[in-house]
Amino acid sequence: ASLGIDVTVFLIDDRIRSAYAQKDSVETEVVFVRSFFERNRYYKKHGSVFTSVLCFGNIPPGKRLKAQVFTYFQQRLFLEVPKEFGWTARLKFKVKSTILRQYKNNTDYWLVQNSAIAQKLSEVHHIPGNSIKILPFYPPFAEGTEFERVKNSFLYIGSAAPHKNHLRLVEAFCRFYDAYKTGKLTVTVEPVFEEVYRLINEKTAMGYPIVNLGFISRDRLYSYYRESEYVVFPSLSESFGLGIVEGIENGCKIIGSDLPYMHEVCTPSLVFNPQSVDDMYRGLCKTQSMHEIPKSEQKVFNEINQLLDLIGIAI
Repeated sequence: ASLGIDVTVFLIDDRIRSAYAQKDSVETEVVFVRSFFERNRYYKKHGSVFTSVLCFGNIPPGKRLKAQVFTYFQQRLFLEVPKEFGWTARLKFKVKSTILRQYKNNTDYWLVQNSAIAQKLSEVHHIPGNSIKILPFYPPFAEGTEFERVKNSFLYIGSAAPHKNHLRLVEAFCRFYDAYKTGKLTVTVEPVFEEVYRLINEKTAMGYPIVNLGFISRDRLYSYYRESEYVVFPSLSESFGLGIVEGIENGCKIIGSDLPYMHEVCTPSLVFNPQSVDDMYRGLCKTQSMHEIPKSEQKVFNEINQLLDLIGIAI
């Protein structure tokens, strides 16, 4: 304020310090915090200087600020946890949900990706509907080289957390391959997800065409979307489903879970019951038995400009 200029402060999780390229300047300041509690200490010490605050991490500040506060909520697991999660994971999300409930009055507005999350957030945490705004946004891919689309290729981008449903997908794909002797499944499973990682290695050793990219940077994703015929998306729970939108925008057809989040984001080409390996297998088989697979239709589009206009922050 003493310099007569607006300053944007980025409060960043210290765990991604090495991947964060933003540098301090006259208009911006970057602050790394090592924990949720350190973040709250920062707000207590400096919170009075801000006019607008945007929290991306689902949880509002630990104190009520004079500034107008917007909290971007994008974690459906804070609202309901699939039964596939073990008791440790269920406890973790229950604790986080309790923290959210404790601090929910410290934000003026909640920003969400779709109406299903808006409704669930309102129901579970008793938040008035007029304080929840639906503003989906995501980083677009820069236009790049065109790649040749590989027929019968299936791509699933995402971690292998239990709700992502990789175990059923791998089994269904292997049955599909046994039946038609065609196809390739590409996934991004890191070794930390031991059960899924081990299953994939077992199946590839048996000759099944499953390609595991492991962790992949975003700038490399473009080529895999562009060369895949289908994005297969069997997740049991999503707040948005970024891979669905990215797949459609890069020319893929979507085969995925017959669940509300899917129909919020798009009209998929094919759906299946994600709880059933048999039904997932039948869904994959339709790519061979149907005369023509319809294109997927996108329903959600990037509203990043509307988001920035709302919060009045130049990022």
